[in-house]
Amino acid sequence: MPLADFFSIFTGRPQPGRLTLHESSENEFNNAVELAKRIEDLFGPPNKLRVADLGCGACSTPVGEQVLKIPFRRLISVEAFIPYIHQLKTKDSVAQTHDIMEGRIENVIEDFKLDDVDVVFLIEVLEHFSRKDALKLLGRLEKICRKGIMIFSPLGEIHREPKDQNALQRYRSSWTREDFAKLGYDVDVYQGFYRGFEPPLDAAWAVKKSGIKTTIPGGNQSAKAA
Repeated sequence: MPLADFFSIFTGRPQPGRLTLHESSENEFNNAVELAKRIEDLFGPPNKLRVADLGCGACSTPVGEQVLKIPFRRLISVEAFIPYIHQLKTKDSVAQTHDIMEGRIENVIEDFKLDDVDVVFLIEVLEHFSRKDALKLLGRLEKICRKGIMIFSPLGEIHREPKDQNALQRYRSSWTREDFAKLGYDVDVYQGFYRGFEPPLDAAWAVKKSGIKTTIPGGNQSAKAA
């Protein structure tokens, strides 16, 4: 039995994830937004992966815009805001198959089956859910992802009006590096990544590979991928 399982059984808590800090610099900014190498290092060749990009928007952020440039076996882009859907449909993807699904994340994933998705992206998404709904979402995703979950998120509280008059962009929760680590995610923190805030906010990649059992507060224990 893996050490993480023993830890969960005897403490009732998930095995804490690894936590790594990266100082603010141009080089580290580039490392933070680099997506293709990060994916391959974690999960293997992209051309063998089926990826769901949840709450993808128009794929116009420094990280999000790279998703369309990676040759995944299948890319599922999920977005609920119609103007972003229209923008997304005008952009090319190099994925072997690219499906665009309109709808709220929590509704769309209810139709996902275990064999549908290898990796899930939540790129600047989790902070737009209440903490309760975010934890419920993670619990569901951990049951259906065959290889793992990748979260990219600002750290700390954000007080800013939604962009593009999109109510779904309202900030409803804030997250710390410790929050993700306690949930069993390996966390890379990039200090001062969001330079548009004063002071600049840190960003985090939080990654969990499937097969690690964790107890999501208020939810069920996640199951190992088949």
